[in-house]
Amino acid sequence: MLVMPRLAAALMVVLLFAVPRFAAADDAHPYGRTPLTQKEKLRWNVVMGDGRLLANGEHWGEASAKFTEAIKLDPSPEAFLWKGYAEEQLGHLLIAKAIYAEAGTEAKTDNLPQFVKKSEAALALLAKKIPLIVLQLPTDVRSTVSIDGASIAVPPEGIEVNPGSRSLDVSAPGRESCHTRVKAEEGNVYRFDVVLKLLPLEPPAQPAPPLQGPRGCGACSVGSDAAALGPIALATIAALLLGVRRRARSRL
Repeated sequence: MLVMPRLAAALMVVLLFAVPRFAAADDAHPYGRTPLTQKEKLRWNVVMGDGRLLANGEHWGEASAKFTEAIKLDPSPEAFLWKGYAEEQLGHLLIAKAIYAEAGTEAKTDNLPQFVKKSEAALALLAKKIPLIVLQLPTDVRSTVSIDGASIAVPPEGIEVNPGSRSLDVSAPGRESCHTRVKAEEGNVYRFDVVLKLLPLEPPAQPAPPLQGPRGCGACSVGSDAAALGPIALATIAALLLGVRRRARSRL
């Protein structure tokens, strides 16, 4: 029968996560940090134990906080995997993806191939859960895409989003914007053929009509050429009258 071997394998997996990781006295952190002190080792084991208990009780937010504390003490791949799992259960799939990737990086740094495999397996399972939005954008338009108000680049394979209600906006100069909401669910792919219609051209601006004078006639409108003739004519008449007076005085 295959029952006992399967039970044994399952028990080994549980023990791998349940048994605390006791660091050796000369364990060194990645990134050039100093080795753990005995006090830090004990604290790391206590915090990880508390985090696992909270995770078993599905208190994911509190569990994630505990694993964060453990990572600050010792950024081990085990702590990263547990934190990634807690964030995944909270629906923070994109954060979980980044944390699982960090677990793999730490495992390679620490030469722990078993944790490298666990990181890769976690990422593969998570990839099937992350919702995907695929946009077919106009090829001749320079458009801007934003998800929940944040501008993003659009990869050909689509945009990964967390589950939940997502706001999608596409805009381009001189075109009508496209706005829609997507209720993203785990494992689903949403495809949109985006159409950005041209905005109607505005009619050319018409020159403002000339301001009319107090009588409403164009000849006496303010600022017109006809209105400017008034002062010139008066000056001419005054000059003529002055000349006539001078000639009359000279005769006397």
